[in-house]
Amino acid sequence: MAKQKAKKAKSGNLSLSEQMAVVQETINSAPESVTDVPALTPEVEVVLKDVTAEQTKEHFSELLDELNQYSKAVQDSAKKAEAAKRRYEELQAQVKEKTSELAAQTKQVKSEQTELKTAKETLANKEQLQVSRERELEEREINARANFVRQNEDALTELKKDTQALGVCRTYNILRKEGSITPQLPA
Repeated sequence: MAKQKAKKAKSGNLSLSEQMAVVQETINSAPESVTDVPALTPEVEVVLKDVTAEQTKEHFSELLDELNQYSKAVQDSAKKAEAAKRRYEELQAQVKEKTSELAAQTKQVKSEQTELKTAKETLANKEQLQVSRERELEEREINARANFVRQNEDALTELKKDTQALGVCRTYNILRKEGSITPQLPA
């Protein structure tokens, strides 16, 4: 491609910007040390002959303006990029903070769930124990009533026997007082 441009430059068919591009390529491909600089190539000589001092001054002025505009655009872009980077870092810090808050909340919720589960199990055990105690009390009450009734029946039976015996004794004493019965002593 550079050879094609060089041929065009020799023939004089290059525009001013193309001629400047050829000059720029030549400058860019220049060796680093001054002693290594070769003599101007024929292509560059042709381009240099075609460029007048006035055109060069205007062109360089335009290029300088373009370069300044480009530099300003790059600086603006760099400022925007820096602002975006700061915003990203701020958002990243906020995300880390929220993540740590959520982790703490998750840990707290898990702890509360464990406590609630333990409390629920404890309550279930207490309810089961209370139901068991209520059954035991009901059984004791039933047994106590049954025993009370049995004891009362036994006591009532004894009382009836005692009353009958007392009644027999009374009747005997009454009859004896009346003289209807004479006591007989055992022989």
